[in-house]
Amino acid sequence: MKFNPEIVFDKSLDVRNHITEDMRKMAKQMPYTTILYVGTKLIPCGSISYLKISDTSFCPTISLDIPKVSLNSSIDNTREIIPGTVISFLASDGVGLIESVFTADSVRDDGIYLTISGNLRVPDMFRKCSCSLPGRSAEALACMAQQMGTGFCTNIELSDTNDAMIWVNGHNSTVDFCQYIAQHAYKDDKSFFDAFISIDHNLYFIECNRLFDKFAFKDDIINSFKINKIPPPQFD
Repeated sequence: MKFNPEIVFDKSLDVRNHITEDMRKMAKQMPYTTILYVGTKLIPCGSISYLKISDTSFCPTISLDIPKVSLNSSIDNTREIIPGTVISFLASDGVGLIESVFTADSVRDDGIYLTISGNLRVPDMFRKCSCSLPGRSAEALACMAQQMGTGFCTNIELSDTNDAMIWVNGHNSTVDFCQYIAQHAYKDDKSFFDAFISIDHNLYFIECNRLFDKFAFKDDIINSFKINKIPPPQFD
Protein backbone atom coordinates (compact mmCIF):
# COMPACT_ATOMS: atom_id res chain seq x y z
CA MET A 1 0.00 0.00 0.00
CA LYS A 2 1.75 3.15 -1.23
CA PHE A 3 1.03 6.72 -0.26
CA ASN A 4 2.05 9.20 -2.92
CA PRO A 5 1.08 12.69 -1.82
CA GLU A 6 1.33 15.62 -4.15
CA ILE A 7 4.72 17.28 -3.92
CA VAL A 8 4.76 20.55 -2.05
CA PHE A 9 7.69 22.66 -0.89
CA ASP A 10 10.53 22.67 1.56
CA LYS A 11 12.97 24.45 3.82
CA SER A 12 12.20 27.61 5.66
CA LEU A 13 13.78 30.87 4.73
CA ASP A 14 15.29 31.24 8.20
CA VAL A 15 17.33 28.07 7.85
CA ARG A 16 18.70 29.38 4.55
CA ASN A 17 19.51 32.81 5.99
CA HIS A 18 21.01 31.89 9.36
CA ILE A 19 22.54 28.42 8.98
CA THR A 20 25.77 28.73 6.98
CA GLU A 21 27.78 26.06 5.20
CA ASP A 22 30.56 26.52 7.77
CA MET A 23 28.07 25.69 10.54
CA ARG A 24 26.90 22.58 8.67
CA LYS A 25 30.49 21.46 8.08
CA MET A 26 31.30 21.83 11.77
CA ALA A 27 28.19 19.85 12.80
CA LYS A 28 29.00 17.02 10.39
CA GLN A 29 32.56 16.83 11.66
CA MET A 30 31.31 16.59 15.27
CA PRO A 31 28.54 13.95 15.30
CA TYR A 32 26.46 13.57 18.46
CA THR A 33 27.47 17.09 19.51
CA THR A 34 25.18 20.12 19.77
CA ILE A 35 26.30 23.18 17.80
CA LEU A 36 24.66 26.31 19.20
CA TYR A 37 25.00 29.90 18.07
CA VAL A 38 23.44 32.79 19.97
CA GLY A 39 23.40 35.60 17.50
CA THR A 40 26.64 35.12 15.58
CA LYS A 41 28.58 33.77 18.57
CA LEU A 42 29.37 30.06 18.94
CA ILE A 43 28.51 28.77 22.41
CA PRO A 44 30.82 25.87 23.35
CA CYS A 45 28.88 22.69 24.10
CA GLY A 46 30.51 22.41 27.52
CA SER A 47 29.26 25.88 28.42
CA ILE A 48 25.59 24.86 28.24
CA SER A 49 24.31 23.61 31.58
CA TYR A 50 20.73 23.01 30.40
CA LEU A 51 19.16 22.68 26.96
CA LYS A 52 15.66 21.53 26.12
CA ILE A 53 13.82 21.63 22.81
CA SER A 54 10.14 20.81 23.20
CA ASP A 55 7.72 19.89 20.42
CA THR A 56 4.60 19.30 22.54
CA SER A 57 2.87 22.46 21.28
CA PHE A 58 1.96 23.60 17.76
CA CYS A 59 5.43 25.08 17.31
CA PRO A 60 8.71 23.91 18.96
CA THR A 61 10.25 25.90 21.81
CA ILE A 62 13.76 26.10 23.22
CA SER A 63 15.03 26.68 26.76
CA LEU A 64 18.65 26.92 27.83
CA ASP A 65 20.79 27.96 30.79
CA ILE A 66 24.35 29.17 30.23
CA PRO A 67 26.68 29.99 33.15
CA LYS A 68 27.82 33.58 32.77
CA VAL A 69 31.38 32.61 33.72
CA SER A 70 31.73 30.44 30.63
CA LEU A 71 29.58 32.71 28.49
CA ASN A 72 31.83 35.72 28.94
CA SER A 73 34.57 33.93 27.02
CA SER A 74 32.26 33.63 24.01
CA ILE A 75 30.32 36.89 24.12
CA ASP A 76 31.94 40.19 25.09
CA ASN A 77 28.76 41.70 26.49
CA THR A 78 25.88 39.52 27.66
CA ARG A 79 23.60 42.53 27.33
CA GLU A 80 23.83 41.94 23.59
CA ILE A 81 21.54 38.93 24.11
CA ILE A 82 18.04 40.39 24.16
CA PRO A 83 14.56 39.21 23.15
CA GLY A 84 14.63 38.83 19.38
CA THR A 85 18.16 37.40 19.30
CA VAL A 86 18.49 34.54 16.80
CA ILE A 87 19.51 31.14 18.19
CA SER A 88 20.84 28.65 15.62
CA PHE A 89 20.84 24.97 16.58
CA LEU A 90 22.54 22.13 14.72
CA ALA A 91 23.00 18.48 15.66
CA SER A 92 24.22 15.49 13.68
CA ASP A 93 23.93 11.75 14.29
CA GLY A 94 26.68 11.06 11.80
CA VAL A 95 24.17 10.57 8.98
CA GLY A 96 21.46 13.22 9.09
CA LEU A 97 21.60 16.84 10.23
CA ILE A 98 19.04 18.76 12.26
CA GLU A 99 18.99 22.48 11.52
CA SER A 100 16.73 24.80 13.48
CA VAL A 101 16.54 28.53 14.07
CA PHE A 102 14.81 30.00 17.12
CA THR A 103 14.06 33.52 18.33
CA ALA A 104 14.69 34.42 21.95
CA ASP A 105 11.45 35.58 23.57
CA SER A 106 12.71 35.85 27.15
CA VAL A 107 16.21 36.51 28.49
CA ARG A 108 16.79 36.46 32.26
CA ASP A 109 20.08 37.25 34.00
CA ASP A 110 20.29 36.23 37.67
CA GLY A 111 23.97 37.06 37.96
CA ILE A 112 25.04 33.41 37.69
CA TYR A 113 23.09 31.99 34.77
CA LEU A 114 21.72 33.50 31.61
CA THR A 115 18.36 31.79 31.02
CA ILE A 116 16.98 32.03 27.49
CA SER A 117 13.68 30.74 26.15
CA GLY A 118 12.16 31.14 22.72
CA ASN A 119 10.12 29.79 19.85
CA LEU A 120 11.06 28.37 16.48
CA ARG A 121 11.62 31.36 14.21
CA VAL A 122 8.63 31.54 11.88
CA PRO A 123 7.81 34.90 10.28
CA ASP A 124 4.48 36.41 11.36
CA MET A 125 3.46 33.26 13.24
CA PHE A 126 1.71 35.19 16.00
CA ARG A 127 0.65 38.19 13.92
CA LYS A 128 -3.10 38.71 13.72
CA CYS A 129 -4.50 39.04 10.23
CA SER A 130 -7.74 38.90 8.30
CA CYS A 131 -7.85 36.87 5.10
CA SER A 132 -9.87 34.36 3.10
CA LEU A 133 -8.48 31.37 1.21
CA PRO A 134 -10.55 29.44 -1.33
CA GLY A 135 -9.93 25.74 -1.83
CA ARG A 136 -9.50 22.57 0.18
CA SER A 137 -7.93 22.41 3.64
CA ALA A 138 -4.57 21.09 2.41
CA GLU A 139 -4.41 23.80 -0.23
CA ALA A 140 -5.22 26.48 2.36
CA LEU A 141 -2.53 25.22 4.73
CA ALA A 142 0.02 25.04 1.91
CA CYS A 143 -0.76 28.68 1.19
CA MET A 144 -0.35 29.61 4.86
CA ALA A 145 2.98 27.77 5.01
CA GLN A 146 4.23 29.70 2.02
CA GLN A 147 3.15 32.97 3.63
CA MET A 148 4.94 32.07 6.87
CA GLY A 149 8.11 31.05 5.04
CA THR A 150 8.05 27.45 6.25
CA GLY A 151 8.06 24.27 4.22
CA PHE A 152 4.94 22.15 3.91
CA CYS A 153 4.61 18.37 4.28
CA THR A 154 1.53 16.20 4.00
CA ASN A 155 0.73 12.53 3.55
CA ILE A 156 -2.29 13.15 1.32
CA GLU A 157 -2.82 14.69 -2.08
CA LEU A 158 -3.63 18.39 -1.89
CA SER A 159 -6.91 17.60 -3.66
CA ASP A 160 -7.68 14.57 -1.48
CA THR A 161 -10.04 16.17 1.05
CA ASN A 162 -13.75 16.84 0.54
CA ASP A 163 -13.92 20.22 2.19
CA ALA A 164 -13.60 22.83 -0.56
CA MET A 165 -14.81 26.18 0.74
CA ILE A 166 -13.63 29.68 1.50
CA TRP A 167 -11.55 29.51 4.69
CA VAL A 168 -12.02 32.80 6.56
CA ASN A 169 -9.65 34.15 9.20
CA GLY A 170 -11.38 36.88 11.20
CA HIS A 171 -8.33 38.66 12.63
CA ASN A 172 -6.86 35.66 14.45
CA SER A 173 -3.16 34.79 14.59
CA THR A 174 -1.58 32.71 11.86
CA VAL A 175 -1.10 29.85 14.36
CA ASP A 176 -4.76 29.89 15.38
CA PHE A 177 -5.90 29.97 11.76
CA CYS A 178 -3.73 26.98 10.80
CA GLN A 179 -5.08 25.01 13.75
CA TYR A 180 -8.63 26.00 12.84
CA ILE A 181 -8.18 24.70 9.29
CA ALA A 182 -6.76 21.38 10.52
CA GLN A 183 -9.54 20.94 13.07
CA HIS A 184 -12.21 21.47 10.40
CA ALA A 185 -10.56 19.47 7.62
CA TYR A 186 -12.70 16.63 6.23
CA LYS A 187 -11.93 13.73 3.92
CA ASP A 188 -14.36 11.02 5.02
CA ASP A 189 -15.82 9.59 8.21
CA LYS A 190 -12.72 7.45 8.82
CA SER A 191 -10.13 10.20 8.55
CA PHE A 192 -8.89 12.70 11.11
CA PHE A 193 -6.21 15.35 10.85
CA ASP A 194 -3.56 17.17 12.82
CA ALA A 195 -1.24 20.04 11.97
CA PHE A 196 1.95 21.30 13.58
CA ILE A 197 5.24 22.97 12.80
CA SER A 198 8.22 20.69 13.39
CA ILE A 199 11.82 21.38 14.35
CA ASP A 200 12.74 21.04 10.67
CA HIS A 201 10.79 24.25 9.89
CA ASN A 202 8.03 22.48 7.99
CA LEU A 203 4.29 22.78 8.56
CA TYR A 204 2.96 19.21 8.69
CA PHE A 205 -0.63 18.37 7.79
CA ILE A 206 -1.23 14.77 8.77
CA GLU A 207 -4.11 12.43 8.01
CA CYS A 208 -3.59 10.34 11.13
CA ASN A 209 -5.80 7.33 10.41
CA ARG A 210 -3.59 6.00 7.62
CA LEU A 211 -0.63 5.90 9.98
CA PHE A 212 -2.47 3.18 11.90
CA ASP A 213 -3.43 1.18 8.81
CA LYS A 214 -2.54 -2.47 9.42
CA PHE A 215 -1.61 -2.86 5.74
CA ALA A 216 0.86 0.03 5.80
CA PHE A 217 4.55 -0.76 5.95
CA LYS A 218 7.03 1.41 7.83
CA ASP A 219 8.76 2.56 4.63
CA ASP A 220 5.40 3.52 3.12
CA ILE A 221 4.70 5.78 6.10
CA ILE A 222 8.16 7.33 6.06
CA ASN A 223 8.00 7.91 2.30
CA SER A 224 4.50 9.32 2.51
CA PHE A 225 5.80 12.75 3.49
CA LYS A 226 7.11 14.29 0.29
CA ILE A 227 8.85 17.63 0.02
CA ASN A 228 9.96 19.69 -2.94
CA LYS A 229 11.93 22.93 -3.18
CA ILE A 230 10.82 26.39 -4.23
CA PRO A 231 12.93 29.55 -4.40
CA PRO A 232 12.99 31.12 -0.92
CA PRO A 233 11.15 34.42 -0.39
CA GLN A 234 13.03 37.38 1.01
CA PHE A 235 12.38 39.34 4.19
CA ASP A 236 14.36 41.37 6.72
